[in-house]
Amino acid sequence: WHEVPAVEFYSNEERQGIFDGVKTLIEALDKALSKKADQVDYFDNAYLLALGLNLEDENGRIHIDRNQRFIYSPDADATNAKVEFIGKPDADGMQENLINRLIDLIYYTSMIPNLQDSAFSGNSSGVALQFKLLPMQNMAAFQERKFIKSLRRMFKVLFESADGGQIVRSINKNSWLDLRFTYTRNMPQNMADAVSTAVQASSLLSQQTALAMIPGIDDPQAELERKEDEQSNSMKKAMNQALPDYLKAGVDNDEENSEE
Repeated sequence: WHEVPAVEFYSNEERQGIFDGVKTLIEALDKALSKKADQVDYFDNAYLLALGLNLEDENGRIHIDRNQRFIYSPDADATNAKVEFIGKPDADGMQENLINRLIDLIYYTSMIPNLQDSAFSGNSSGVALQFKLLPMQNMAAFQERKFIKSLRRMFKVLFESADGGQIVRSINKNSWLDLRFTYTRNMPQNMADAVSTAVQASSLLSQQTALAMIPGIDDPQAELERKEDEQSNSMKKAMNQALPDYLKAGVDNDEENSEE
């Protein structure tokens, strides 16, 4: 080895993970959800209060199970008798607002769009969706640059050991400079708009450049060659159909001989 064969793959100069910036928000959300679940259990276990009621039977006995969370007092004013559950004030609205705010902050701070948000519903065009996903795309591009930098470093260390014959023997040690890394993102595309734009641009640009504007066409030159082959085959079929019958037989025989 010409240098230490250890390459660091890092996302940023601070060496922090993607989730580190929202870690405290996620913990706060977990705490809020936990308290909300505890509050639901609290209301399920609430005590029943009965004031100003006479619950004695004909023998003057009261049949109450003290383990059933029941509070009874017949000494209260009978005119104001009441039966109700004892509970603290309901804070459900405040908790829901806190949970929604934390969720919005988590997505906003991490620059990741919430796909469940109402902004992604409806008939949004591909361009509109791309603008909504732009912050995440910028972050992904930044991550790609960092990852490619580390990949080049790794292959440089590997290929430069070629002259020593330790790892790679038949590869030039400078071959790492010729490596190209391609990342394909699964993004929503408006194919109708892309094809329309390519058709309009074909009058000003070359066909290869116009085809490159259409998502899904990775090799425009190969696509042009396939198009030319299809046109050539279509012309041959049209010419064969226009020939007289006595000439068609000769053409068919020539084609069979050429195939053999």
